Amino acid sequence: MKVGVVGLGAMGSPMALNLLDAGHELLVYDLSSSAVAALVTKGARAAVSPREAAAGVDVVLTMVPNDKVLREVTCNSATGLLQSLRGVHLSCSTVHPDVSRELAALHAQAGSSYVGAPIFARADGVAQRLASFCVGGAADAVERVLPLLEVRT
Repeated sequence: MKVGVVGLGAMGSPMALNLLDAGHELLVYDLSSSAVAALVTKGARAAVSPREAAAGVDVVLTMVPNDKVLREVTCNSATGLLQSLRGVHLSCSTVHPDVSRELAALHAQAGSSYVGAPIFARADGVAQRLASFCVGGAADAVERVLPLLEVRT
């Protein structure tokens, strides 16, 4: 599966590595160029923005720190992923339910889908593929992202 990953911090980087190890094709973005470079050396391709990370992929996975950053990487009119995504946005960040509902509505208007899947694990648990997710979204969109969640990212 072609997957964009936005957010390569303590949780996002091991998630991305697990997806690469499982054979998925990754396009990655983070504000930290060193985090991106580390994934590129493992086989990912670098994106210059969330918008580029979401272009032409089946799923874009976001793992960002809070509501504000999730809105920014999704909705920014110049760089946001909402502008280019035609697949599913899989948000693994823990955000307020109102933010998830807001983003789901915006994705529906834009012709894409939103699945909220907050992750339950610490970074070391993610690296060991011991994470669990609380998944919510339209049934067809959830079905499309299950192969990624089943990697036990």
